[in-house]
Amino acid sequence: MKKLIIIFNPNSGPKPSNKILDLITPILKKNNFELNIITTEYPGHERLIANTIDLYDVSGICIVGGDGTIHQVVNGMLSRKDNVKLPLGIIPAGTGNSFMHDIGILNPEQAVNNIIKEKIRFIDVAKIQMVDKIIFSINIIGWGLVTDINISAEKLRWLGPQRYNITTLLHVITNKKRLAKLFLNGKEFNQKFSFIIACNTIHTGKGMKIAPKAKLDDGLLDLIVVPETQTLKLLNIFPKIFDGSHVEHEVLKYYQVKEFSLRPNFDESLNLDGEVYGKTPIDVSVLKQALSIYA
Repeated sequence: MKKLIIIFNPNSGPKPSNKILDLITPILKKNNFELNIITTEYPGHERLIANTIDLYDVSGICIVGGDGTIHQVVNGMLSRKDNVKLPLGIIPAGTGNSFMHDIGILNPEQAVNNIIKEKIRFIDVAKIQMVDKIIFSINIIGWGLVTDINISAEKLRWLGPQRYNITTLLHVITNKKRLAKLFLNGKEFNQKFSFIIACNTIHTGKGMKIAPKAKLDDGLLDLIVVPETQTLKLLNIFPKIFDGSHVEHEVLKYYQVKEFSLRPNFDESLNLDGEVYGKTPIDVSVLKQALSIYA
């Protein structure tokens, strides 16, 4: 019998995620998995669980939650003192499920079947060096406008997914610019920016194709850079993110890099896999295929 730890976030997604847990547990038990179900009790609890739990004789860790839950588990596991890294089985139960959009699995039953079949693939991880700590990302690293949108959207969670459309419009109209130095491919860009977002995944938010050329295992981050521009041009960019055609806009710059550094004039929080925390300045590098998942 194989042992599986399930980290369950009861607060993920627009619907009660306990229904998803109730769906997958009988399937796993029927397929000879011994389950240790741990329910998170507060924000960041996932990280502590993944960082400290005894993983002796455990086959993998199953995550029932959204992008934020995945982010916390990944950071907990990659910073373990014993360096043990187990495959992650991700059961989509969030609002956006951006990471699972890239995998192409949004159905919980399909996701659990990959755990049963032990279908493994390796994916890249972004390592973010800050002044006082290291954080890992598997989805996005956002600075500027994209972080402002996330901060405002968190205050309007009662609106559901529409909160992102509303807050995006608000901040695009405000059109705040920030002065920073961006270092990539041996060059320094010292100018004002609207936003910069580094992506390991194609998708962000609820199905938006922010980085249509991104691949989870190519050893590269897709860097979308939007220098300061007119409000009308920004308004023209954002609707195109849903199909990826925004990358053809004259204002936007698209790079694929192994590393980059960002030094803003004023240090601010970041959008890390949908979680707002951490601070600039940052040095970012790719850990190629550093994490295994059931997919």
